[in-house]
Amino acid sequence: MQKSKDISKYDIHWQIVRVQAKKYKDISSKINYVLDFYSNHKTLDNHERIMNWLEGLAMGYRNPHDKAKILGTKVLFDTDRAIKEPHLSPDEIQEHTFKEAEKYNTVLVKDCFNDNFTRFKKWSSEGYIHEELYEFTYGLLRYLTKHKIVTGRNNITLETMANMHLNGSMTPNTYKFKFK
Repeated sequence: MQKSKDISKYDIHWQIVRVQAKKYKDISSKINYVLDFYSNHKTLDNHERIMNWLEGLAMGYRNPHDKAKILGTKVLFDTDRAIKEPHLSPDEIQEHTFKEAEKYNTVLVKDCFNDNFTRFKKWSSEGYIHEELYEFTYGLLRYLTKHKIVTGRNNITLETMANMHLNGSMTPNTYKFKFK
């Protein structure tokens, strides 16, 4: 999987869709849910995000029939080119996420936060700091904090997350990626 130049996967609209798609059990439902999102939000950014998502989804299945179905969808999807939109720069992700979260039900925002925070927590504990992930997740946490939404059993605070970021940036990177 390859990150396209200047396109961040940490866009709240895409992340909400990605997290919700995980709730579907069968492959067709997952793919249809994501493609429905795309049909209403045809942009170059979303096209690249979905191409990357389809590639990652295929890696998660061992059955050759399932892989073929996903990769076949990817080939067909790649023929649909979209209009280009302005990209978010990494320093805009947090504020954009905080503002755009208002458009969603707080349960969806909390689900999205929990999903991304799990990744952030694992990566930072192993010394890998992905700034876009941090800015995105921190923006979600700012929104949840503003609305006094408890983030889980240990209710993560802004200060706790900032400290995890700081500690992770000082820890030697031992994180090993599954996909290269």
